[in-house]
Amino acid sequence: MKNIENNKTWDLIIPVIDRVVHQNIETTEDEDIIKEKCAKLALYSYKADVETAKITEHELLKMEREGQIVGSNILVRIKRYYYILSKMQNLDYSKQLQLLTNLSAYLGNQFYYKVEESTIEQLLIYGLRLPDFSIDIPQIQLDRMIESAKLLKNYGINPEIEYTGFSCSEKTSQEIFNLVEGKIKSVSGNYVLSKIFSEFFAEYIPMFDLYNISRNVKDERNEPINILLNLSVKHLRANIISSDANIIESKVNEIFQITRAWLDVFDIQSESGMEYSMMRVENFPLYFNNEIIYDKMCTPKQYSKKYILLLLDFLIKPFFDKAEKRYSFKEYYCLAEYLMLLEHPYAFLNLNDIHKKTKIAYYKINLILEDISRTIKEVNSKFKSLEGETDFYTRPIIRFPFEKYLYIDYHFTGFGFYIAAYDMIKAKFDLLDRKLGPLVEDMLRSEMSRKGYFLYSGKYTTQDDESDCDLVIKSSNRICFIEVKKTNIEDEFNKLDDVAALQQLSKGMVKAQKQAFRHKKNLFKNRTLTLKNKQNEVELSCLGNEHIYLFSICLPEYSFLTSKSFSSKLLEVILLGGFSTVDPNRQCEVEELNKLGKTMLQYAEEINNKSPVDVHSLSFYSVFASAQQLLTALWCSNNQEEFVEIIKNWIYGTDGSLNLYRSILFDIAERNRPKSIRKSAIDMLENTKKEAVFVGWDG
Repeated sequence: MKNIENNKTWDLIIPVIDRVVHQNIETTEDEDIIKEKCAKLALYSYKADVETAKITEHELLKMEREGQIVGSNILVRIKRYYYILSKMQNLDYSKQLQLLTNLSAYLGNQFYYKVEESTIEQLLIYGLRLPDFSIDIPQIQLDRMIESAKLLKNYGINPEIEYTGFSCSEKTSQEIFNLVEGKIKSVSGNYVLSKIFSEFFAEYIPMFDLYNISRNVKDERNEPINILLNLSVKHLRANIISSDANIIESKVNEIFQITRAWLDVFDIQSESGMEYSMMRVENFPLYFNNEIIYDKMCTPKQYSKKYILLLLDFLIKPFFDKAEKRYSFKEYYCLAEYLMLLEHPYAFLNLNDIHKKTKIAYYKINLILEDISRTIKEVNSKFKSLEGETDFYTRPIIRFPFEKYLYIDYHFTGFGFYIAAYDMIKAKFDLLDRKLGPLVEDMLRSEMSRKGYFLYSGKYTTQDDESDCDLVIKSSNRICFIEVKKTNIEDEFNKLDDVAALQQLSKGMVKAQKQAFRHKKNLFKNRTLTLKNKQNEVELSCLGNEHIYLFSICLPEYSFLTSKSFSSKLLEVILLGGFSTVDPNRQCEVEELNKLGKTMLQYAEEINNKSPVDVHSLSFYSVFASAQQLLTALWCSNNQEEFVEIIKNWIYGTDGSLNLYRSILFDIAERNRPKSIRKSAIDMLENTKKEAVFVGWDG
């Protein structure tokens, strides 16, 4: 669950509920009078206090977390708690559920009460006098969680019931990890890997060259594919002893059931598009941590062949000679291209076939394969807990004894062609990182120019500032500033370290946003920026009424982070004052991020003539995206207007999956449906400059 009150608040309320429900109270009072009494009992109400600016939501939340007040929205979560108790303990809590249903139906989330026994007891007594409502509990996901907890109990693992659901503590999580890994090891990862590819990677999107792997946005269960993929490759075997197929299938299915149960009791997968669009910024750290866990369990990163080869061509080729290898870049590229044409998702390589198709000498083939592989003992060797490091995606080949090489689908390992070459060059050439930044920008500019799109880029000077625009796209009344950073935060996500991940964001995506904010400020103040680069000098001008969109682009894929919902909320948190860490010793790690927020706020105030700004409005027009997502939008557009339309819809639309690729699919489908509800709604939002997101799709 996404709201956490002070535990002392729960400790006070639960015994009072259990005591009050057994009272026999009759009333002849009108329900409106009872509701009025409930309202008068409240210390604060949203309508009377927040909407009139007597107190802020932030102040209320602070008091709530300190245990001074409790919001009426807690009633829904207490009802969920009693429902779990009733199912796990097989006891009757119908009176508690009925009372909580009645009160929550009348109070909603509008009221805040003092956390004291007399106040809570009086409120509950009023609730007993209300007419009964039908008890409504979102049972599908909750029942699934309960059944999963029961399943884990069969293996001696007991997730404890806590006030907001189940406790999947570090100890419990490690017990499940060990159980799953042990069972995969006993049956061999080969069978688990086979099930993953046959059942979960069956839906392929040719125009993207990606599998359709995305979170479900309704009640369907999400699949813990990523953790099973990483554990299965860790325990692959070169030779498998023939076994009874039915027994194997039963064991593999059991592995999936246990891992699904693990994901269920974490309670991190039920978010809807509406929930994300209405997320309170105060809850962002909890969402952020949950999403890192969800990604580690469910979302394998994917790359297309076209993108991988583009990276090799633009970022590796210019420096490949620095690696001092006995084979050329052309041969390295040729072998990578050959492997990515293999049809089977995973297979042992035949060196004779490689030589025949590529004409590369045998000794060079062996050298390349050794350089782009890890031994089976090395693959994910540090992956001994959910927080453990995974590395199988960093190399496209797994090396077994006696020069047996296993290749796994490039969608998941192909980025390893780039990483392996990068590591080889970096070992000999310390300046590589400094040189790569401009080349990433060149790669994007080249692809856009190849499509014939007009773009701006270059350095500019104003009366009081000078800077450098990576990319600017102008179309109709839209101006898109695109800033590129190659800083990698995969290691931090891999270790589930949210503080370290935020620290890295200050060096990459958020820093790129600061630069984009700066360009926007300078353009609004001067109305014209003269951009100079090696090829030309162009003027970027604005009238002041254009839609200005700010994009941060990263080199790798980051799933949930590269989505409108999370990037905007992250910036909103930073602009509101930034992050504070639970561990005071780690506060220094987020200070740079907080400084960037202050700088962006200053830029916005300059645009606003030093007047205060609405941080929600300020962050609304910002999006984080990966270079592959941006290029996919580019490759799927027929002209510049279509391209800008796609990335505009990243601002105004979501289906709850946090997947920009799905948004591209929606746009392509709507090209032949000009009267679609989604398109009409998004156009209306943009034209009226209303800072709201359309959730869903009418296709």
